[in-house]
Amino acid sequence: MFVARDSNPPIAIRMGDETTKLKLQVQLGLSDPKELRDTEIVNDARKALRRNPLDAVALRALALHYDALKNPKKAVQFAQLGGEATRRDRPIQLLLAGAAAQAGDADRTMEHLNTALSTTASGRQQIFAAMSQMTRQQIFLDMLQPYVRDDVLWMPGFLGHLVSDGAEGPRAAAQLVLRADPKNTADIQKKIGGDLLGMLATYGEYDLLRRTYDRTRGTGKDLSQLATFDAATANKDLGWLGWTPSTNASLGADLDVGENGRMTATVYAGQSERGVALHRTLFLKPGRYTLNETRQLAIAADRASAQWNLYCPDDKNGRRLIWSGPKQLAYTVRSAPGPLIPADCKAQVLELQVYGGDSTRGFEIVIDQFALTRAN
Repeated sequence: MFVARDSNPPIAIRMGDETTKLKLQVQLGLSDPKELRDTEIVNDARKALRRNPLDAVALRALALHYDALKNPKKAVQFAQLGGEATRRDRPIQLLLAGAAAQAGDADRTMEHLNTALSTTASGRQQIFAAMSQMTRQQIFLDMLQPYVRDDVLWMPGFLGHLVSDGAEGPRAAAQLVLRADPKNTADIQKKIGGDLLGMLATYGEYDLLRRTYDRTRGTGKDLSQLATFDAATANKDLGWLGWTPSTNASLGADLDVGENGRMTATVYAGQSERGVALHRTLFLKPGRYTLNETRQLAIAADRASAQWNLYCPDDKNGRRLIWSGPKQLAYTVRSAPGPLIPADCKAQVLELQVYGGDSTRGFEIVIDQFALTRAN
């Protein structure tokens, strides 16, 4: 019978194997709760427990059966017995986590969640989705905080899920990262840092972006104050704090970093195409800046343009334009007048806005030098 249980469950069921039958009913019940309300589960589970009082499948089936019948007392009773039989039963651990949460026991809630998530990687995304919604409550963030460590194997995956969960998710993820011990989260920051910085910039969370970047860079150079073309500012781990190209087939930029550490950008736009080819979020200090830039023309187009625009994003009023560069496709300037950044503009968004012009091939230029340098 034990061979049939693994190799041919239908035969095992016909041979009277209640454990295999219960396992199938539980699997069906996880997607269709009415299967768990079937009273036959109780009879089959009792038969299985008479043979083996620690039959984890039978205990799980009874726990989920009474949970489906809204009988929390019996559900928890059998879940606790199931948890003693094996700690690797995810449905049991989730049921116990829910019961602990209802009782207001934060430590036990997280203990059972941690066990459920640590048993196997399969099925984590469904749990992450539910946990992500719970992070809207500060009490759950507080419960999660002790687990924001590199040695908690599921935490990078959860934070990665959280980062991509709307506007609230990145805020919650940043809060968890900022409150964690940086000595214990180096791997987490490496795995999710760029995505987190990018999403915080996307949703205009500039204060959180500033503080999260300061945490992730540690004692390294503050690249958010360097508006230059080089290998460091092209690092994808910076998220939108690094140079971020559009990569559409008809409009965008290709970045290349040479052995000398200099970055060049090949910028292109098809006929009549209009949009942002390259952008960065910056935290430049207030004051006057000068522009140094070299552009070379690869493919010309009538009426085409490529212009730097620097914006100050305001929380209430969208964003305001504080500087526009030349529109020409090809030029070289040294120490030309650049933007004047006001004291109330703590963050800036720099965009290279392009128009493909009238020619059927569009245009292409190569920018092999760019820098905004503070003059005072």
